[in-house]
Amino acid sequence: MKTDQLLSFLPYRLICFTVIALLAVVLYQFQPPLLERVAAGFDDIKTVVRQRMHLAPEAHPEVVVVTIDEPSINEYGRWPWDRTLMAQLFKTLQPASVVVLDIVFSEPSNEVSDQTMIDQISDNQNVILGYFLRNEATETNDDEALDYLEECSYFDYQLLSDSVKIREFPYSELNISPVADAAMTCGVFTTEPDADGLYRHYPIAYIHEGFLLPPIGIQAVRQHLNREAKLVLDEDGVRSFELGDSKLEAQNFIRINFTDHVNQWSAKDVISGQIAPSDIEGKVVIIGVTEVGVFDMRPTPIDAVTPGVFLHAMATSNLLNGNLLKEWPELDLSGLVVGLLVIFLLSFLANPNLRVSLYVLSIVSVAAISWLFYFKANVWLREFYMISPMMGLAVAIELFSAIKVDRQHRQIKGAFSSYVSSELVGEILKDPDNLKLGGDEKEISVLFSDLRNFTSMSEKLTPIELVSLLNQIFDPMTEAILKEKGMLDKYIGDAIMAIFNAPISVEGHAERAVQAALAMVEVKEAKNAELISQGLPPIEIGIGVNTGPAVVGNMGSRLRFSYTAIGDAVNLASRLEGMNKPYGTRILISENTKQALDEPYSGYLLRLMDRIRVAGKSEPVTVYEVMTDSELNRSLAESFDEALQLYFDQQFQQAKTCFEVLFDRYQDSASSYFAVRCQQCIDVPPSEAWDGVTSFKKG
Repeated sequence: MKTDQLLSFLPYRLICFTVIALLAVVLYQFQPPLLERVAAGFDDIKTVVRQRMHLAPEAHPEVVVVTIDEPSINEYGRWPWDRTLMAQLFKTLQPASVVVLDIVFSEPSNEVSDQTMIDQISDNQNVILGYFLRNEATETNDDEALDYLEECSYFDYQLLSDSVKIREFPYSELNISPVADAAMTCGVFTTEPDADGLYRHYPIAYIHEGFLLPPIGIQAVRQHLNREAKLVLDEDGVRSFELGDSKLEAQNFIRINFTDHVNQWSAKDVISGQIAPSDIEGKVVIIGVTEVGVFDMRPTPIDAVTPGVFLHAMATSNLLNGNLLKEWPELDLSGLVVGLLVIFLLSFLANPNLRVSLYVLSIVSVAAISWLFYFKANVWLREFYMISPMMGLAVAIELFSAIKVDRQHRQIKGAFSSYVSSELVGEILKDPDNLKLGGDEKEISVLFSDLRNFTSMSEKLTPIELVSLLNQIFDPMTEAILKEKGMLDKYIGDAIMAIFNAPISVEGHAERAVQAALAMVEVKEAKNAELISQGLPPIEIGIGVNTGPAVVGNMGSRLRFSYTAIGDAVNLASRLEGMNKPYGTRILISENTKQALDEPYSGYLLRLMDRIRVAGKSEPVTVYEVMTDSELNRSLAESFDEALQLYFDQQFQQAKTCFEVLFDRYQDSASSYFAVRCQQCIDVPPSEAWDGVTSFKKG
């Protein structure tokens, strides 16, 4: 089946909605890396905006980073420092609740310095060591250090599956066993970037050597609150995580809720005693290197150069504040479907400006709701996966609609460009629904014309010459109709049918029909001059115009149809055209058309011609001739009207005399016609019921 045929049988809006909805749901479920890079960057916008508007959550007051920064390096020398100095730092921090190290002591140093630091760590009873997990081996750990990992692992967790989707590392870089034995516990400080290289997530657990290992931030909170973390694991990873007031469902990572700042003290100030013990007491202190030259920097959405230790500090703050960002996939999918449904329903609006405006408003609304959840409820919605399908659906529907409209416009132009003016074609294109198969009743003016003497002309011309002559006459006549915003309905041999006020409403359509008729007579006169000069007989024309209700529209079948009009108003116009022959007139109009004309008439005058009754109708119709406005025609019309009144008054002899005088004076065919009719009435007087109405038989 061809594409055009498919589109004709299946509604394109529903096709677009179904395809994009299914595709969007599948992409959301699988989140391919390339798309996720785009989505993550899009999602970062709200993080950056919140940060710059100073609306980010505050850092927990008990979480402080002791920074080994540039002033500290300048004061105590380049990193790594002598471990005696580290012992001094630990001693100063002894009042803290926990001291967490974003540092690993994986190799022995000076024996005296090592022992001094080990003794101080042991005395502190609050030190949590950090260590690396790696994909490649860099250091060889001793067996005792590996044994210590069990003491650092999660204890309270539940396995619901034999296989668990948790990141596993084959290698580690651990602290030397004497240091590890002296510490309270240890935690992983390895963090990993997202696919685009930015750090947005914090691990809940890693697997190494069969142990389920927490990061240093979670270890710090466990020890600070003296509460065990609870984990439930299944084949997808972490089904649930709970620590203190913080709970997560179905998230393998903590999405960092970036704080407005990080509380920090310079190691130089701590070692020198500038930080009071009372300020240190009860704090969760995280020691890390922030000096740029050490290269422990991580790009994040809020800063291209973020010290790695800050990630641990912010995750720790999130856990203690209880403001972890919660993902809500069900709401994402609900928003996706509802958003697409809104776009689908809006696509039925006829006004394109309103439609597109509401598209934009609905998309912005989805983004605003997502941001509101983020700012106010710490719920992380993936608006990219909602907004982009909405945009895609809107574009797809509008594109298909544009293709459909363009095809429709081309069809309309092809169908109507030869029958109506270009101006009217433009009007039709604004509302093509007017051309639906079937009809609507409306008032129109109908024009029928017929060329006479063409039979005698055919005896002197070949068929090709006759057709050429007909085209030469029809071309300017058609232009006259189109100029007056009429629609050429059809050519019928040497006859023309035109309608005014359809398919597009035209003000003053009756006047326009009369003006078109006058112009057609002028065309005939000009052509006759050429014919006479060529030795050919002149032609005559009869035009009938009627105004009234008719059914207009596309008539026929869906395979083949044409735009036309049917009804009594059309039939009467055709009859009027035929009545020009007995009266010897050129343009006849009905009473309805006369009533629709505005006086004074523009360039013409009307002569009352007769009252007639057409076949099949009981009501009489008053008929008028349209004549060019001149003194001669005015005089004729006035005298003719007087004679006609005598005729209607049954003063047939006087009327006959007047009509004969008019014929002799003006060579008026209508006067001759009525003179004959008067004689008939004299010869056979009408009955007493005679009302002056002439009945015409059909045919």
